[in-house]
Amino acid sequence: MAAVKNIEIDQGATHVEIFNVEVLTDPTEPYNALTNPYIPFDLTSYSARMQVRKTYDSSTVELSLTNLSGITLGGSTGEITINFSAANTENIKFTGESLDCVYDLELVNGSIVKRVVQGSFIISRNTTR
Repeated sequence: MAAVKNIEIDQGATHVEIFNVEVLTDPTEPYNALTNPYIPFDLTSYSARMQVRKTYDSSTVELSLTNLSGITLGGSTGEITINFSAANTENIKFTGESLDCVYDLELVNGSIVKRVVQGSFIISRNTTR
């Protein structure tokens, strides 16, 4: 099951989120700090994709990032860094003070897809352009 992490960013500003993906040493056994601890998940053979939409059912993608544009995978460290540049959000159109959305981030290796994090995604509207 994907972890839940809510993200709030400012429209037209730079923002960075960092996640660490971990797995049990032996996934068939329960967690034990001494005999079955969590270790970093090796991301070496994976690519990443993330989409932000107004609702789960929305056909419009407000923001899309991949490991080729905005997402950096840390290989054997299990670290995922998401860089939201000012350009990513400055042209998103909305009324009101903020735009409430949903997102998720998936790791892909061939036909294997792992959804690792999801949550709400709030963009606070900017005034200065």
